[in-house]
Amino acid sequence: MDRIVSLKQYFESLSERELTPLLQLRATVLSIKSDLEEYLYYQMPAFRYQSKPLICYAAFKNHYSLFTCSKGVLAYHPDDLLKKGTGSTIQSPFNQALPIDLITKVIYSRIAEIDMKLSMKKGKKNRKNFE
Repeated sequence: MDRIVSLKQYFESLSERELTPLLQLRATVLSIKSDLEEYLYYQMPAFRYQSKPLICYAAFKNHYSLFTCSKGVLAYHPDDLLKKGTGSTIQSPFNQALPIDLITKVIYSRIAEIDMKLSMKKGKKNRKNFE
């Protein structure tokens, strides 16, 4: 396969079975926060919030994955059983329904996490001005 260089090219390279859940995932994310920046991250579709990676997602041979771009965000949701690997990835087979509730939790958690990190960074910068 040639190197993917655009979101359009990525989506056009997928079969219908792969494309359908990814477009549903994309629509779910944009319904939560419509002004996110979309881009390619390691040749996968991704979203940025406040110039920070929010999530990325991709289709694989037998499943699709959502990568949370955070090692701890899924720790807040211990009852969700679709977590795999390092604890920062959600995997789901193509024949299962999209876990919209879990994806929604992840997006809100990531937005809150990014906002908190940015406010802490801003607070440190403001303290330096007073020293």
